[in-house]
Amino acid sequence: ELTASAQRGINPRRIPIEVVRPGTRLPESPREERQARGRAALGLEDGHFVAAQVARLAPGKGHPTFLAAARSLCNARADVRIVIAGAALFDGEAGYTEALRRQAADLGIADRVLFVGGEVDASLVLGAADVAVHVPEGLESYGLAVVEAMAAGAAVVAADAGAVREMVVPGVTAVLVMAALPEDGKES
Repeated sequence: ELTASAQRGINPRRIPIEVVRPGTRLPESPREERQARGRAALGLEDGHFVAAQVARLAPGKGHPTFLAAARSLCNARADVRIVIAGAALFDGEAGYTEALRRQAADLGIADRVLFVGGEVDASLVLGAADVAVHVPEGLESYGLAVVEAMAAGAAVVAADAGAVREMVVPGVTAVLVMAALPEDGKES
């Protein structure tokens, strides 16, 4: 199991590891109600096709890959809106949001990308989404965003790497795409 393996690699005292997956609350209201509520909260129209990513705004979380793919989606469909939810939390991430805004502008899709920050309830974003995207660079020991997106009823597109393979049934509960490697070319 990748999660346990990743933790063993950073466990200097070699204490035995047991993985306890975090609980995810399942929605109580029907998908249609959650979608309408989420879209209203985000200022999105019912007719939009919404692709969303919920992740800390930090290098390695795959936002540039998501925006590059979103350009193709925006070119194919006039009704597409892209939602990026999350905030830069640590030193060294301060300019990351502005870099993503510049990328969206350079790609010609800035008018279709909505940055909602980290204060918005992720369940509203995932409720609004037709598809949730999780494409970090390299490996993550656990992709909570994937579990939350599946619980919210959004279609999932995720990088075929790390623990995601242990969480989904490819082609059934998620579409898996090739994972991007960090700029140094090594999996983390």
